[in-house]
Amino acid sequence: MMDEEKDIELAESYLLHRMTEQEAAAFEKRMIADEELVTNVEILRTLIDKIKEEDEKNLRSVLKNKEAGFSDKRGNRKPIRRIVFRAAAILILMLALFAILYPSLRSNQSNTIELATKYKPSEPGLPVLMDHTTNINFNEAMNLFRSGDFSAAGRNFNEMLSKKPVNDTLLYFSALCHFETNNYSMAEKNLKKLLLEKESVWNQKAEWWLALTLVAEDKKAEAAISLEKIQNNPHHSFSKSASALLCEEYFNK
Repeated sequence: MMDEEKDIELAESYLLHRMTEQEAAAFEKRMIADEELVTNVEILRTLIDKIKEEDEKNLRSVLKNKEAGFSDKRGNRKPIRRIVFRAAAILILMLALFAILYPSLRSNQSNTIELATKYKPSEPGLPVLMDHTTNINFNEAMNLFRSGDFSAAGRNFNEMLSKKPVNDTLLYFSALCHFETNNYSMAEKNLKKLLLEKESVWNQKAEWWLALTLVAEDKKAEAAISLEKIQNNPHHSFSKSASALLCEEYFNK
C-alpha cells in the first residue's frame, strides 16, 4: 500500500512537471517495464484533465463563496490565501471523481486502445547489417524490436537517445516501443519531438502513429485534428486510413 501511494505521488509530480529532468527520466524508465504503473499514470492524467475542466466551470465560484464567508472566532473577516481552498476543493473533487470514474476510465481507455490498435500499421524495423562498421547497440536494439521484445528494445533505444536526443530514427523506434508497451504519454512526447524535424524520412509514419497514440490516450479533439490533416493530404501514405478512422463511431458521437 505504501509503495502504491508513493507511486501515485510520483505520478502526480511527473504529470505536473515537478520533477527534475533526471527524476523524470528515471520515472519514464520505470514505466517502460511496468504496465500497471503506465495505466495508473494515464488514469491520473485523465483525472487531472477532468479536474481542470471542472475547475473552469465551478471552482472559482466555490472559492469565492468560501473566502467571503471565512471569519475568525470573534467574527472578524480574516484574509486567507485562495490557494488553501483551491487545494482542498481539488483534493475533494479528485477523490470523488476517482471513486466515480475509475471503473469507467479503465473501460473507456481499453476501448480507445483497442481502436488505436485496430489501425496500427505493420513496422518491420530496419535491416541489421552484421559487420564491424555498424553500431552494435543499435543493431541489438533493432533485433529486439524486430523480434517483438519492445520493452528491452525500448530501454536500448532510450539509452541511445540520452546521447543523441534529436536523432529522428531513435525517436521513432523509441516511440513505437512506448506505444507497444502502453506508455502512450512517452510515445506522444517522442513523436511530437520527431515531427519538429520537417525533413525526416519518418515524418508521415510518425504523424500516423501520433494520431493513433492520441486516440489511445482518449484525446479525441487533438486526434481528430491530426487525422483531418492526414486525410486532407492526398499524397499522404495514410490518407485513406485516416478517413476510415474518422468514420468510426468514436469520432461521431
